[in-house]
Amino acid sequence: MHVPVLNLRGSDPTMLEVQLQDLLRRPLGQIAMVNMLDVMSLSDLGDGVPATLRPGVKGFVKQMTQEISDLPNGQSWTEFVDELAEVDATLVPHQFRAIFKEELGQTERDQHGANLVDHWQPIVPAPFELTQTTTRVVHAEVANEPESISSRKGIAAAKTKPPAKRRKAAPPSKDIEREEWITECILERIRGCRDQGLSETVLVAGVRHRAKTQYPDLMPFEIQAVLRKLKENGRARYRAGRWKSGDTW
Repeated sequence: MHVPVLNLRGSDPTMLEVQLQDLLRRPLGQIAMVNMLDVMSLSDLGDGVPATLRPGVKGFVKQMTQEISDLPNGQSWTEFVDELAEVDATLVPHQFRAIFKEELGQTERDQHGANLVDHWQPIVPAPFELTQTTTRVVHAEVANEPESISSRKGIAAAKTKPPAKRRKAAPPSKDIEREEWITECILERIRGCRDQGLSETVLVAGVRHRAKTQYPDLMPFEIQAVLRKLKENGRARYRAGRWKSGDTW
């Protein structure tokens, strides 16, 4: 499945981590050309790349370099070059230009696209910019339980018989489906980051971002409630401010 074009440039570090969770694991053929170049441009920042993204970005650049090298001459290479030629030269970073030039230097490589190197030469690439603002995730406040009558100082225990407890109605099937969807989305994300885990802020923002089409009204407290359930049944773990899959550690 092809990943839709993402607006990566200008994102804050938290939102960028959310956006890149899926993209960094995709092969070349499933990523929009401009987004592949965006990540290459991000890599050019060096120490400016958010610490949590550095391993993933480094691995992505290595993977893309190898996949480009593996493209066979003929239709596959021609289509790749033609799509590349449609991208504004200012969005083609130094690192990718060097990779592409080196690939054209291979004796067996089709020279279709060699003119792009000359076309890019006088044009300075636009740097990848990160905003300093941070995406906020609203945490739901849980109201304190009312103090029981018998615990209030100076008031006698209530003599009236408490009303019979009503049986809880089973949750509607739509609510069950919604919770199952949230559960699967959470597990998919934390399993994809087994080593470092995900901060709750990034995890909640990522699930809400994924839910924009299916559940646009999804609230943070719903995701946090599912996280608590997953923690209770051992399917997720929380330590040092980060969530990990229950089958790791």
